[in-house]
Amino acid sequence: MTSAPITIDVVPVEDCVVVAVAGEVDLLTADQLRDALMGVVERYAVVVVDLAEVQFLSSTGLAALTLAHRVAVASGNQLRLVATDRVTLRPLEITGMTTQIAVFDSTDDAMAGGDRPDPSSPRD
Repeated sequence: MTSAPITIDVVPVEDCVVVAVAGEVDLLTADQLRDALMGVVERYAVVVVDLAEVQFLSSTGLAALTLAHRVAVASGNQLRLVATDRVTLRPLEITGMTTQIAVFDSTDDAMAGGDRPDPSSPRD
């Protein structure tokens, strides 16, 4: 079994960092996501994880995001997610993560913070 490649770009932007993820986050690639997130969640006040280019998000990927959220909160920092379609948004909703971690429609919105979208409202 082979996994589709995953690309993770970590880009500091002003007082936060954007972690842009593309590809499939599965059993074989979730460790790469976890390692990238662990490298920044304690150092930056705001970490934005852009999942817009993710084509598959498994339970191991969700676990990596949950761990990163816990470490960020314990450090007094914030983890924010960008999820724009059912591939990423639906697993976040089903697991209840949208009630714990702020989910935004764009990287700009996530970096700005402000009011996060209502997790119960339908999205396209």
